[in-house]
Amino acid sequence: MKKILLVSYAFPPIQTADSALIFNFVKYLNCFNWSVAVLCAKKTAGVLIDDYILSDLPKNISIYRTYPIGNIIIYFFQKLKILSFTYSRIGWIFFATREGKKILKKENVDIIISRSSPIVSHLVALRLKSLSRLYWIAYFSDPWTQSSYYFSSNKLIKKIDEYLEKKVMLSADKIIVTTEQTKRLFLAKYKMENKIEVIPNSYDPTELPIKTNKQKEDKFVITHAGNFYGPRSPEPFLRALKLLNNEMDIDKKIKVKLIGRIKGIKNLVAKYNLNNVVKLIDTLPRKNTLEHLIDSDILLLIDAPSERESVFLPSKLIEYINMKKPILAVVPAGASADLVKSTKTGVVAALDDAEGIKNAIKNYYELYKTEKLEIKPDWEEIKKYDAKNCAEALIKIAEKLINQKKWNGKIACLSLSFDCDYKKDVLSLSLLLDILSLYSFKASFACIGKFIEKYPKEHIKIIKEGHEIINHTYTHPNNEELNPNHKFNELTTDQKKTEIEKCHKICKDILKYEPMGFRVPHFGNLSTNDIYGIHDILKELGYKYSSSTSAIKTPNFGLPFTKKEIMELPLSNCPKHPFAVFDSWHSLERGNKKHTKNREFFKLFKELIDTGIKTNSYINLYFDPMDVVNLKEFKLMLDYIEEKKEDIQIATYKNIFENYYATSLAYAEKRN
Repeated sequence: MKKILLVSYAFPPIQTADSALIFNFVKYLNCFNWSVAVLCAKKTAGVLIDDYILSDLPKNISIYRTYPIGNIIIYFFQKLKILSFTYSRIGWIFFATREGKKILKKENVDIIISRSSPIVSHLVALRLKSLSRLYWIAYFSDPWTQSSYYFSSNKLIKKIDEYLEKKVMLSADKIIVTTEQTKRLFLAKYKMENKIEVIPNSYDPTELPIKTNKQKEDKFVITHAGNFYGPRSPEPFLRALKLLNNEMDIDKKIKVKLIGRIKGIKNLVAKYNLNNVVKLIDTLPRKNTLEHLIDSDILLLIDAPSERESVFLPSKLIEYINMKKPILAVVPAGASADLVKSTKTGVVAALDDAEGIKNAIKNYYELYKTEKLEIKPDWEEIKKYDAKNCAEALIKIAEKLINQKKWNGKIACLSLSFDCDYKKDVLSLSLLLDILSLYSFKASFACIGKFIEKYPKEHIKIIKEGHEIINHTYTHPNNEELNPNHKFNELTTDQKKTEIEKCHKICKDILKYEPMGFRVPHFGNLSTNDIYGIHDILKELGYKYSSSTSAIKTPNFGLPFTKKEIMELPLSNCPKHPFAVFDSWHSLERGNKKHTKNREFFKLFKELIDTGIKTNSYINLYFDPMDVVNLKEFKLMLDYIEEKKEDIQIATYKNIFENYYATSLAYAEKRN
């Protein structure tokens, strides 16, 4: 049985809209052979408590509760509109993170899922992911900084919020939102089409029917359950109700119940002289609220105005649909309006259309009088919002994440490259290409412009065989055959530009091929100061990647372009000598021979491949053609790669770049 660590501040008996929704998921995850460890908040002052829903809690659910602190202070600053709702319950983060670390040690967790609101749930999960390296799904009830409820008069706070939002969006392996509108909103800001999924708010069909002992009202009863805050106000509905009252005396005909936080609402009711029509009921336990809804004739939904297509899908609307009662939705165009229309469960009226709202109430009342008040819902459409179906959708996403292989369906990834630095290398190309033609994979070749000029046929064959060429400069500075005593790092910027641009032009003119990648000359003499400041030169040419550095982070090696929009594919290090690149030049043929026997070289090669498979790694190799074409062990190495191709994605640098969103999502998203 797989296990989820669910991070959610709100969880029963804390009574919020999100609390009930989250409970539904927990309840039904159990049906799909998943267990859940819930990390949530303890009961605190100022938080509504309702134990009713916990009576249906599955037995195999572990619940870990921690105290939040400082909520009163945060609330004060929020009232002053200094802090945004990001900081709601921020005092919970420290204790929740500490408890989460204990859970990860104690429980055999397979994946982390966080649910907002409040947003702090995602911030805790962000920290736990970094500590555990588990997959993480961030489930948003509503948007974050783009929400119409978002506020902050402090520019610094807003920048911090945007930074935190981006951090969560980039770090999470999947983003779940409740509406297509929210998805489009996020996609406009973050280009991650494959990362964002929609799972709507849901209802639990087993929660009803609830029997009530109340006597049926002799009036037409309209009920709204939920709080009014921020831009969400009952005033558009009350204004319409006043218009209806001017047409007909509704005091003895219609009764409106507004259940929730009623602060400020009383004055609005008095303003429209509706004290005899509207009954204000303070927040009730969930069971009592459901009883009021069941005893109503129609259910009222009121949402906040929106300048754009509304992204909000209130949980109460989903629960209204479960009641099988007609709905009057006073909402802007968007998610809620679309849902009422698609499920055929009610009437939609615009917030600024008092006449339209009035007519909708009047029409419903006339149907009530003639006992024709009923709806004919689209039950197939409604099934999409069943809690069990939504839980199943979440499980499928979680299982896909857990079961996916990192490298496009493979465990590890390997790139094979060759440096054509010397005349002997170029003259060995034909034989090397013949050897490679016996295998299913392609390689990347770092080629020098001057040799391309002199030996065009050999280099054209590289392209014809389906391999890749990357720019290796025009003369390979400090090459004793072409340009001795001129180290690349000692050239001026203009000289470096000439070396790179001249090689690029030769590739276009002679080979009819435009490189997308680069390798700096004399890898072993490399500094990572933007690879000698050539970033802008490569960008101007439209280059997308480089393979010029080692995977070892030292003063001389690292990933210089990671934050500069050039993807760096570091060369792999020798298993026996981790600070040395595993290549034929150092390992077999030059200077202080590290591996005096070819057999040892092959053994270390296998070790590198096997380690890569074990660790889901990227293996990047380069050899010199003249060193390997006559090496018996070289063919054995290629045979071993072919043998392991079920586990290893074998790809050129261009392949890696083109599929980089799938293979290394973190980097790709940083670029956005």
